[in-house]
Amino acid sequence: MSKEVFAEMTLRSLRSALPAYHTEANPKVRQENLTMMRNLLKRLARSLNNLNKMKSTSGLEGESSGKRDPASGFNTESKLRVEEHQKYLCFIDWYAVFLIQELGSTVSYQRHFIALKVLDFLLTDGQGVKYNWDEDVCLGPPPMAPHVLFGNEALNSLLNLIMDPFDDIRELAASILHGLPGSIWSDLSSKVISTLPGTHSTTDLEYISPKEKLCHARGTFLSHTLHRATIKMQETGRADHADGFGQLYDLVLGSHGAWTDDDESIFDQLLSSLEQCTEIARLNVQTAVKTASLHGYLIAARYLVTRFNRYAVEEGHLRKWSGTSLRLLRIASSVWEVVKGILCADAPEGYEVENQDDEVVGTKDLLSFCWRALKESRGSPNSDHVGLLTPGQKTLLCIQQHAWALTRRSAGLPAIVTGILSASPGDGLLDTAIGDLQAIASANSIDSNDENLQLPQVHAFNCLKDIFTDGKFGSFVEQHMSSSLELAARALESDRWAIRNCGLMLMKALITRLNDGTNTNSTKASSSQRRLSTLAYEKHQNLPDLILQLLTVHEMVDTQSVRSAAAGIPETHVLRAQRVFPALEIIEQSGIPEQHRSQIQQAVWNHLEGTAWPIRDKAAKALSYLPARDEIEREMESCLEMPWSTQNALHGRLLYLRYLFARVRWDDSQAIGQVLARILDRFPAMISSNGCPITRASYTTLVGDVLEAAKTDTNSTESPRMIVAPERWQALVEYLSTAFSAGPEATLEDVVKHRCKVLLGSFNDNSDDVDASLDITQTIFAEHGHGAWVPQNPEHADQILKGTADYLAVEAAQARQDQIIPIRQMASCWSRALRLAQEETADTSTRQAAVDSLAVYLARINDVPMQIREAPEMLDLYLTLYDLLNDDDEDVRDTGAAVVSRLRMHDKLLDDDGAEAQIPLIVPAARQKLLEMLKTRYYSSSFLWMESVKRLVCITPPVSSQSPPGRTFSSPTALLERLSQEDVTLFVEEKQNLYIDEAQEACVWQKVLLNSTREAIDVRILQRLFAWAVEGIEALQRMAIEKRPDGPLSWTSKPDIFTLGVRILLAAEALIDLSTNKDLNIDGDKIRGLLFPLSSFGETCCLNPTWLRMITDTLKIT
Repeated sequence: MSKEVFAEMTLRSLRSALPAYHTEANPKVRQENLTMMRNLLKRLARSLNNLNKMKSTSGLEGESSGKRDPASGFNTESKLRVEEHQKYLCFIDWYAVFLIQELGSTVSYQRHFIALKVLDFLLTDGQGVKYNWDEDVCLGPPPMAPHVLFGNEALNSLLNLIMDPFDDIRELAASILHGLPGSIWSDLSSKVISTLPGTHSTTDLEYISPKEKLCHARGTFLSHTLHRATIKMQETGRADHADGFGQLYDLVLGSHGAWTDDDESIFDQLLSSLEQCTEIARLNVQTAVKTASLHGYLIAARYLVTRFNRYAVEEGHLRKWSGTSLRLLRIASSVWEVVKGILCADAPEGYEVENQDDEVVGTKDLLSFCWRALKESRGSPNSDHVGLLTPGQKTLLCIQQHAWALTRRSAGLPAIVTGILSASPGDGLLDTAIGDLQAIASANSIDSNDENLQLPQVHAFNCLKDIFTDGKFGSFVEQHMSSSLELAARALESDRWAIRNCGLMLMKALITRLNDGTNTNSTKASSSQRRLSTLAYEKHQNLPDLILQLLTVHEMVDTQSVRSAAAGIPETHVLRAQRVFPALEIIEQSGIPEQHRSQIQQAVWNHLEGTAWPIRDKAAKALSYLPARDEIEREMESCLEMPWSTQNALHGRLLYLRYLFARVRWDDSQAIGQVLARILDRFPAMISSNGCPITRASYTTLVGDVLEAAKTDTNSTESPRMIVAPERWQALVEYLSTAFSAGPEATLEDVVKHRCKVLLGSFNDNSDDVDASLDITQTIFAEHGHGAWVPQNPEHADQILKGTADYLAVEAAQARQDQIIPIRQMASCWSRALRLAQEETADTSTRQAAVDSLAVYLARINDVPMQIREAPEMLDLYLTLYDLLNDDDEDVRDTGAAVVSRLRMHDKLLDDDGAEAQIPLIVPAARQKLLEMLKTRYYSSSFLWMESVKRLVCITPPVSSQSPPGRTFSSPTALLERLSQEDVTLFVEEKQNLYIDEAQEACVWQKVLLNSTREAIDVRILQRLFAWAVEGIEALQRMAIEKRPDGPLSWTSKPDIFTLGVRILLAAEALIDLSTNKDLNIDGDKIRGLLFPLSSFGETCCLNPTWLRMITDTLKIT
């Protein structure tokens, strides 16, 4: 690897680009980014070492001793070496600070993951080898780890992540904490220790070694943090809190570096607590759910057993361990006795809590408590159940013996099997287990009445599914893929619903593994992920036959009721879909091998003409991937000419044509016109002679797709109207001119006709057609008060949003002077509809329709008159686009980034000329570019200034709100009181948007606020912001005093409280900055006077380090 020194410009470019790499949502790309980052850091480490050597050999020592050689230019060279070395150190310091900020509580999972991975690498010797801190207590940090990585802010954030909702984040944070030296704990722990009762005095610590002092500091501080974790775990019983509690227990023991008497005592206390909890659960399991978190203590015991096995243990401790082992087994047995009566009911989800009232836990909480406890104890070693000490054949025997107990997750049997096999996946036990499970799963079911039904196959299938979805087994299970695919395919033919259902789940797991771990059903999977190469067929040569087997559907008689029959779905459709969908998914991913093309293609085509709409749609999508790009136009022409026997067959054909057309990036107006001409040649048969509204709507939608492609082609020089036969064009115009409903009662045909009419208007020169289209669109978006009408049917909303964008884009470009005001009014109505469509609670397809609509309209922004382009409605649209770049769905964000990329190329006001403007932007870069444009173009806009205030303080809805923010400021005191209340519910409702970072967004909008000119500022609103910030600082001061000491897992670690504190401090900083303008009448000294005591007190009580850093930076403003 190169040791060449990076140029200063390269380091600046890295500073600019690296943050974007930390936001990558695609797991494959994220892993590639991590590999590149490691290589970059390795090169930086080599270059840094090389600079250090050159410094020492070039005579910096000579300079310091006065030895200089002017003739050789030595002094200049030394100076350059020093400068280069300093630039490297500055870059590494910047990156370290950035990484610490990426560990904040409001940051997304993706950013947490990458930051932790990079941080873990930085704490090595620079080449990936773990640094050995135990060699010397005073050993300095690794060469690539600046001191900031060992500060309070980093430590605080890492300990907070110990209770993160995501497993791998908790594990990474714990791994890094285990590797940190004891010296970093002393500063933070001394502040906490001074506030705690019963700690060692300074005199007590004078007589122990330095290393023992550091171990004591770490242990004392972690014990205090563990106390908070224990309270959280007992109050909520959540899985992440229980695992974090166990991780902290492990950290406390890890502070000693060896198994000591103290560790023995800690472990004994843990087991005593566990025995007490088990006894509570035995007497009253409902009381235990609320007060005795069994699984948390079991997790901690598991971590400590693992640590004991890693340590070199003295003989005395080993002798004690035999008694401890028996104690653990008794506890596991007791746990099983507590939970088996609940979990081994035939339908545990139907278990009802007797005499339930408000004070008693619910059924879901009770089941969760029992399942998690069983999962951690892995059963118990007795004749009723099989646990850790009886693996292998006894586990298989248990599957047979419990064939009647068709419980959810097979009563924990899959967890037992995977737990045993994961101990050593590389040996022969895994192969033997899979073979035995396949034998059980493939056995024929024995006919019996439902009461005595014996189906060990269900347990076997569930075990196999868990094995193939567990990443620990990786390549070890590859050789069993083919046989398992056959097994799952056979299960889908079973007459037993339970076996078919388990076979379907196994098939899904196998397809995911075929696709290298990517869920092909996910909307977040990119098109490249959804299609594998034909290597899948080379690896698994039975795949083509399996696909044919699944596609060849025989009528099956289900002896049990099909679950969806009650919902009105025909049973035959459900049975057919269960078999056909897996085959179609494989075809979407891997295509079809050439030697089997005709057979499989015909089988799929049969389903394209079937009676089930979802199957027709899935078959159409799969078929559309088969033709090569240069074959698509010929395939479309052939498909249009083929006769159809039923309306179902015609509908499937039209769906297939839509998917085919969507595969092509049309950039030739001549080709688009020819496609439209061929489609309209079938107009009489598809519309005039067709009595089915569904197929008429599908045909009209296809026509609309082609017209939309023609409109969005910026290179278009010829209207498709010039290519289509006049009589066909006129027939289409007449069909679209017929009356249709535009209200909530509109049918699907009405909606697609409206969209097509709007699109068609862009190719008509008749002003009467334009005005008629304007009247229809205004009717659809008729205002109700201050809101905007949105259809109740999401599909209708999607079509209308896109159709209106089509209309506005065309009409705004060719508007007459008398039409500008009506168009602006309609644009205002449309922008409010977009705002409703992009809200977090809206359906994903509706949010996608919103960003697609913006793409259509903004693609022609240069053609829009300045009277419309500079109208306030445009700023509203840009803000909506910005919010869509923060959407939770990756596809929506990517589409938004593509819109900004096109704006960058076509909007001359973005000042991006030349080759740089042609480079597509990723989401973070698009967000930054759009913000730069807003700050440059609208710096004097009072609307944007008001918007920045609302977003800084978090007043919702931020855009197009009619109420001034001064009346809707929420009291910071009341907010803090409400947010500080602990939420002890077991199942927390997940945030709708896990991508957006609220604290970071507040910082962004503070900068926008400060960028505004004096003319944009509303002084009355600014005074209200001042009062809000003053009250907020005082509230933070009171809360800090009340809840001291602070530190990890404290009140400031809650994301909502942390974000509120950031908002208050950012507002304070902005107000101090604005106080230099005397016209605004802002008392900056009053804010400084409040921040000084908060800073002083925060230093003594370990207040959130990020807040302290922000206060320090604010007080530096002059």
